[in-house]
Amino acid sequence: MQSIFYRFSSVSNNSSTTVTLPFLLENYNIFDFQLRSSSPTNTYTKTNVSISTINGTTVTFYPNDSDNPSIISPVIVFQNNTGYQINQVYIKASTSSNWGSDLSPWYLPNGESRTLTLPANISNNGSYDIRVSTSSGAYYTKNVTMLFGMIIIFTANDHE
Repeated sequence: MQSIFYRFSSVSNNSSTTVTLPFLLENYNIFDFQLRSSSPTNTYTKTNVSISTINGTTVTFYPNDSDNPSIISPVIVFQNNTGYQINQVYIKASTSSNWGSDLSPWYLPNGESRTLTLPANISNNGSYDIRVSTSSGAYYTKNVTMLFGMIIIFTANDHE
């Protein structure tokens, strides 16, 4: 077995990263791989990975490949297509009537996307209502089944 360290990229929270090997496989076929992420700081390791020219030269890393899964924070991506700047974001369980406090650390201009790290009490596959307020003073709401890493697109059709 040959161990080779090569810095490919980082694995984002709740999404996968596929890397293509930048060298020929003629002399090697079993590899150890390690990727490093800077936000949050983490490593992702795969050992004894068999790769040949038959099964390809790519390896996919997933969040559960993390060497320290406890530091992976659940995130979602907001895409703003409302026509206005998003100023606030609220998330509540669909069974709740309380919107709680604003979760967004940013303002999101129309046509742009941002990630939002979710609080620990948000669970994957749970049913949630997401509400945003815009610079026009209007509210836009969506009901979603939460999937960490998902992209949530707000449009004019989501206006309350």
